[in-house]
Amino acid sequence: RMETARIKEKNEEIDEFKETVHKPQGYPHTEESKAKISAANKGKTPWNKGKEMSDELKAKIALGAYRYNLKRNREKAEDLGLSLEEYLERKRNRPKRQRSAMSMEKKHQMSQKIKEKWMDPEYRKRMIKLVPSRQGMGHSEETKNKIRESVKKLWNNEEYRRKALSR
Repeated sequence: RMETARIKEKNEEIDEFKETVHKPQGYPHTEESKAKISAANKGKTPWNKGKEMSDELKAKIALGAYRYNLKRNREKAEDLGLSLEEYLERKRNRPKRQRSAMSMEKKHQMSQKIKEKWMDPEYRKRMIKLVPSRQGMGHSEETKNKIRESVKKLWNNEEYRRKALSR
C-alpha cells in the first residue's frame, strides 16, 4: 500500500513534468541535420540496450499511460457533452474504418445525404453555430484596392479574358 501511494505521488509529479516540459520548442531539424545526427549515432549502443525493467517500473509506466489516456478520454467526452462511460461505449461500438478508396457512386451517395441534411432547418442552424463567423472581418481599403488592381490587370490580358468568357 505504501508502494502504491508512492507510485501515485510519482505519477502526479510526472503529470506536472509533462505539462511544463514536454511542449514543442525551437525549430524542427532540416533533412541535412537529421542525416548528420544519424551518421554521428551509427554504431553507438543505446544506453538501455539489454537492461531489464523492474516490475515496479513497468507498473509505474502502465499507471502513467492509463492516467494520461483517462484524462484525454474525459476531455473528449466533455467536448462531446457525454459522460466518460457513454463516450467509451460509443468508442468501443463504432465501426472500423475501411481504408480503401471511395467509388464515385459512394461519393455521390454521401454528397446527397449531406445535401439532405442541410435542407433541414434545425441541422442548418446547429451547424452554422459551430462554424466561426467571418462577419465583421472584411478586407481593409488597402487590400481591396490591391485586389481591384490585380483584377483589372487580369482583364486587360486578352488570353485570360477569352478563357474566362468561354467558361
